[in-house]
Amino acid sequence: MYLLDVRDNPIVDYSRPSRRLILRIISGLAAFGVCSVLTSSSVAADAGDQQWAFELENGVGYLTVVDGTIFFCSGENLYAVNREAGTEEWVFELENSVRSLTVVDGIGFFTSGSNLRAIDIETRTEEWAFEVENDPFGPLIVVDGTVFVGDRDIDSDESNLYAVDAETGSEKWIFESDGLISSGLTVADGTVFFGDFNGFLYAVDTETGQEEWSIIGYNFSSSPTVVDGTVFVGSNVGKLYAVDAETGSEEWAFETGKIGSSPTVADGTVFVSSADDNHNLYAVDAETGSEEWIFEINGRSNSSPTVADGTVFTGGFGNIMYAVDIETGQEEWAFETDSRFMTPPIVVDGTLFFGADNTLYAVDAGVSGSSEGSRTRLGTYGHHDDWAYADQSITVSEQQTNSGQGNNSAQDSGQENNPEQDSDSGEVFPSVGVVPSPAMIVAGGGAVGAGLYAWRQSRQSGYDTVTNPAEIDSDAESHSIPDSSTEDATIDSEQEQKRTTEALLTQAEEFEASGQYQQATEAYERVINILEQRTTEESEELKPEIQEIQAALKHVTTVGEEHESIATTLQAAERSFKEAIVRYVAGNQTVARIRFRQARDAFEDTQQKIVESDAELLAQPISVSFEEEVTLSSMALEEITVLDESTLETLSAVDIESFSDLEADGEKITPTVVSDLQQSDEINDEEAGLLTMCSWWYEGDSREFTSETVISRRHEQAQYGFNRST
Repeated sequence: MYLLDVRDNPIVDYSRPSRRLILRIISGLAAFGVCSVLTSSSVAADAGDQQWAFELENGVGYLTVVDGTIFFCSGENLYAVNREAGTEEWVFELENSVRSLTVVDGIGFFTSGSNLRAIDIETRTEEWAFEVENDPFGPLIVVDGTVFVGDRDIDSDESNLYAVDAETGSEKWIFESDGLISSGLTVADGTVFFGDFNGFLYAVDTETGQEEWSIIGYNFSSSPTVVDGTVFVGSNVGKLYAVDAETGSEEWAFETGKIGSSPTVADGTVFVSSADDNHNLYAVDAETGSEEWIFEINGRSNSSPTVADGTVFTGGFGNIMYAVDIETGQEEWAFETDSRFMTPPIVVDGTLFFGADNTLYAVDAGVSGSSEGSRTRLGTYGHHDDWAYADQSITVSEQQTNSGQGNNSAQDSGQENNPEQDSDSGEVFPSVGVVPSPAMIVAGGGAVGAGLYAWRQSRQSGYDTVTNPAEIDSDAESHSIPDSSTEDATIDSEQEQKRTTEALLTQAEEFEASGQYQQATEAYERVINILEQRTTEESEELKPEIQEIQAALKHVTTVGEEHESIATTLQAAERSFKEAIVRYVAGNQTVARIRFRQARDAFEDTQQKIVESDAELLAQPISVSFEEEVTLSSMALEEITVLDESTLETLSAVDIESFSDLEADGEKITPTVVSDLQQSDEINDEEAGLLTMCSWWYEGDSREFTSETVISRRHEQAQYGFNRST
């Protein structure tokens, strides 16, 4: 066990230990193995103080808190952790990754491999197993004795929504979606709502599995929530929508940044976080769609907010969990972690629980009561005891085998009905606790097919209007690439086909060489489409050529994914780096330290990706642009209040009066003139550090990274700034 002051809080007096402290110390001594409990030295004296932290080897999944126990999945394990003490109650190991877990009436429902499974949480014995057609995806939900779960087939771009009897594991119905399910599921008033990557929002009857309505939007990765007959959902086009739950007609749309989180509604207000360059938590009037306030988040956020006792809680990729006043939008407190990805938070009896990468945190929420927003109440991403469907009674009289269609049970498939035996050893998405965005799929090392689809979808984010993706014209025409698959079918002569494919292949290679991976991908795909129009016999003869082009397509797609991933990371890193300088110059070393650390870690991640890649990712320079969140009011050194008159006179004597006079020298961190002044004791160490950081400043909101050396230098500078801020 460790006692840490994780938030730089004053060390409290341990001469009179509280009951809570004693409990945590005892609990910590009991925690061994791959997991450990870390407690805060501040002993939860104030809101935002850590109560405990439970560490794991893998990421933390969505949280369900029932009867004093937190249930979640992590890698190939199911965990039960004591809510008060933060100690492990049990761990249930499987052979495959677990992607979703919820607990209702003593039964744990989860997906692993290609199965939806149910176990008794007291005995950890399996009740039944139901095999889905493809890989299960997203969080499942149990409502009125029925388990709803989705799957998706990356290769065919198709998904199924299943309704399975919670007591028997038998199939009730299957709803087929034409596109990949991209969101979690929400059930309200006899309807299940979800979105897909084709841009459709669906409403499906929970009893019959019949579609009630569907509307075309734009790439829904935000899970919907429903309150008082209205569906609230965000899209990657950068809008929050309110839709009539009965008809699907739009009530209003509110402009935001790209949304990947699920909205939550409380006290007539919709709260949702954005996930692109607009790093904000929005409060929007649920009835009118008008803005109430906006709170700036550090780092883009996919962490769905929760509301408890007048406070909104949300986290972002910027390592910080925020508590924000529901009325004013002002920050109440912030809790910093060492991790980037955060699960949707949940508040239970005044304690905030959330996962950040491989750590489960318990933090004093500074409120009384539990999460009351619609997201938790409806169980979209986990729930607590007091949720909308808490009164379900699920009785499994004896251990079941699946009675659905096909080969759905462990027994039917020739396996023992053993909870530790999983039927599918195929590749699956990593369990990171949030619905994967394209960048996360790339960073998480998902299957190439998954990455290809995610990259394709992310390319569409540049369009500004809500449009059917099938109607979007590609930019291929400007590059002399035919833009209609129907045109391919009309290329009748073999000679004409040959000319077209040769032209496309030449363009694909040129696009790839110039770093235009999107256009190269389109060109290769068009060639394959043309060749596959041939008869079956001809197709067999063309198979080696098609396979060769498919290999080229796979390669350029992988390079495109990696290139897109490091560009996104560099953009965030450079923004944090410049803000860190501004904060340091202003004397706010605490925030400067956070920003320098974020920049350092992001530059380090980029270096690692470049080293691990088989491709020359910087063959074409990467230019990143960003909107500066804070900037310098002046570049004149005389405006820096911490520099006294004598120091300014010393600098002026060597013609240094502004930031632009302090350009860094070559590979040196500190400019030579600054080092010389420091060695001659004309400026002190603190002033030398400040001037060094000033030398890194440049005007503008864009930067080009031409080589790994440039990135490595930025990493060293960010490390220097972090150490100085500390």
